[in-house]
Amino acid sequence: MSHRKPNYHNFFPKKPPPKSPPKPEGKDLLHILDEFSPASIQHSKRKIELLLQYHWDFYCDLVIKRAKVLPEIKESLAAAAIKGFPFDHWQRVTKYKWSLSPLSSCGSLNCPGGRFNIGDIDTTRFPPFPALYISSDRDTCIQEMFGPPLNGPLTPFEFALTNPNSLSSISMSGSLESAIDLRDKHSLKGFVDILKKFDIPDDLMQDARELNIADPQLLTTVDQLINALLDPNWRLSPIQLDIPGPPQIFGQLVREAGVDGIIYPSKYTSKPCLALFPHNFEKSESYVQLDDTPPLDTIIRRLDASNWQTTI
Repeated sequence: MSHRKPNYHNFFPKKPPPKSPPKPEGKDLLHILDEFSPASIQHSKRKIELLLQYHWDFYCDLVIKRAKVLPEIKESLAAAAIKGFPFDHWQRVTKYKWSLSPLSSCGSLNCPGGRFNIGDIDTTRFPPFPALYISSDRDTCIQEMFGPPLNGPLTPFEFALTNPNSLSSISMSGSLESAIDLRDKHSLKGFVDILKKFDIPDDLMQDARELNIADPQLLTTVDQLINALLDPNWRLSPIQLDIPGPPQIFGQLVREAGVDGIIYPSKYTSKPCLALFPHNFEKSESYVQLDDTPPLDTIIRRLDASNWQTTI
């Protein structure tokens, strides 16, 4: 895909800002919260279009670079995966209406998806794939779903329009045949060594300067990679820029490498969490199962190679 450079010079002419009207005198003044004209609306709309185009061009440039070395990337991730990861009595929290399908990963396909999977951002450009998310304890599950406590009048549950008294917590155990453990940073050195060979085209650097934004950056160290993967604001890219975020791209690569899941520390509690890729269970001995008897016999109690399709 070729990179087309928009004409930023015509859009950002150097001219003085319009003069503000004189302020009326007196104590009883009307406070204007915002003031704009049709021309300023069009200007802002065009600037947003150029910013989106810039981020799309940057994303496409990296897609092309990764595609050229995709076999090497898959090999490095497969080599970084640990062999065998059992887990006992971990927790999955769902809203009450999903209580009868605790092993389903369908919810992760909603926009924008989860941290390590792509949801319904734009299915024509970014094929979605699911992931099943669980954590070592209930509090970590809740904070991963809704965020940490806030300093303000609203709680994370109120922001999510969720009744905290109507959540289901399910205990489950299992074992993964292979998993990337983000707590072991050194295991990803081979992966980063491939990425740091990439470069940024001069025209993208020039575009960033003309748009008056920070120069585009590439990941060159393992610490930078881990920080990007565990960024609490990872949703910014899919929500505001309409492109997958760095952890979602990483999850896509891990899944394509045939690894069954990703172990990562919660950014809120530091407790371990798991993102499982059911598609990869088909060719492995990995499984996850409920620890207790479900209320109905029709509820799937175990997810493995024999039935992973039924939970997506």
